[in-house]
Amino acid sequence: AAGVRYSLHRMFARERGWHVAGLDPRGEAWNSTAWPPIAALDRAPAEARSRVERAISEEGLSEEEVAALAATIEHFIHADAAERLEAAFNVLGHPRDAPVSAQQAQRALELTLGSYMQGVDLRNASSHTALVMPSRMQAVYPNWPAVVKMIAGLSTESESKAAAAPQRSGGTGAVSTVGRLTDTFGPWQDSECTAMKGRLLQMEEDGTGRVRLADFHGHALDGNWQFGESTEYLRQLGALDETPRPGGPRVVIPNYIASLNNCILDSAYYSVCCISECEGLMLHVERAIMRPEASPEEIAAVVSALPSSTVPGNRTLSNVQLHRLHAIAHGHGGAVPLYGRLFAQWMHHAYPRECPFPHRAGTTRPELYDLWNVRGAAQIAQEEELAQSVQRKGAARPGAPVQAPAWSFEEELSGLEGPDDVRPPALWALVHLSAAAATMALVLLVLGRSTLRRLCGSAAAQGKPSSPPRRSVAREPRSTGPPALDV
Repeated sequence: AAGVRYSLHRMFARERGWHVAGLDPRGEAWNSTAWPPIAALDRAPAEARSRVERAISEEGLSEEEVAALAATIEHFIHADAAERLEAAFNVLGHPRDAPVSAQQAQRALELTLGSYMQGVDLRNASSHTALVMPSRMQAVYPNWPAVVKMIAGLSTESESKAAAAPQRSGGTGAVSTVGRLTDTFGPWQDSECTAMKGRLLQMEEDGTGRVRLADFHGHALDGNWQFGESTEYLRQLGALDETPRPGGPRVVIPNYIASLNNCILDSAYYSVCCISECEGLMLHVERAIMRPEASPEEIAAVVSALPSSTVPGNRTLSNVQLHRLHAIAHGHGGAVPLYGRLFAQWMHHAYPRECPFPHRAGTTRPELYDLWNVRGAAQIAQEEELAQSVQRKGAARPGAPVQAPAWSFEEELSGLEGPDDVRPPALWALVHLSAAAATMALVLLVLGRSTLRRLCGSAAAQGKPSSPPRRSVAREPRSTGPPALDV
């Protein structure tokens, strides 16, 4: 179970910025037995869903089955987006079978993407709620005009590919565009995450990857809309370093960037969040070593040569870094486990601005940023709290040496035991199969050919089309979930 969820979570997060519900650990251990079901599989038949979850938890999946499961999750997320688009056309008064203009399709696509940002499910929302959403978008997402241009560009590309086919909510251009939006919005918006990191680095304490909470909240107190999260919410996210030191707590830059408060799109199935720079660094280490553990010398050679956006390559690791690496290996029979907490902490010290500090499992409770509901009131610092934080700025002695981030010797192993548990499936290309083929692949691998024939017949009868996305603010009550596929 740990290997399947770990592999899928990392692939979706690295490639798309997706945090898929049921794959994201949300502060818990990878080998926890309390994982929730993968939410997107709610659209599958109950028999298939239960057997897949059982196979993940008890039997494990082969590399081919993991790739087929990834393709199936992607297909169900696309199907959900297509249904939201259909609902947007209905709200705008364009019935399913009526041709629509490019301008009408643009409005429907904007409404669909806006519904993710505002946490509104158009399939259950009132017409009034849906129609006032566009007027909120600039306040919800200040970069909304750039999003509108991006949607228009994708629509133009889809129209050219669809040639003379009419723009249909269930047909070519608009459905193709919403599918591409779903896939590409995460990488597209990640430039904002990079810009946010740049603003934090301007306040950083001398290479520590940390910003004093006084400076962080001072930015918000000066009238800027960013960096206004409350101390309690930052603690809950795992973005706060409260190691006793002059000047008070610090915000850990990579933890803050990667946390759920910076996710934009949100649905019952997944959220779109900042893409972790550490994932790319870790992937390089994995490909260089090709084993779940390695000697300190091997790791030091790979990491010392590996640059990041803020750390030069071909550097000399400090004696402290090398000592800690050997200490980790000493506790594990001479080799360093790549998928343990101590190595993740070592990577944080090696790349303090890119790799998050790994908290112990169960000590954080990350949740999405949600301004307009009851919890949201506690997530935003009030002016009094901001002012109190800024007052701590004077507590630090001018000219005092900067303390390095603390080191904790507490290990936690993830339960990932071998290369098959951790390497990206070679058949990741299966994700780009057609929707029907992706679903059938999983069913064939997990349930058998008899169920496959039954599902194929049902899918053919339905004739359903396939379709290849910093903060969610508004929230409407969600339904219990979209209807499952009829089979």
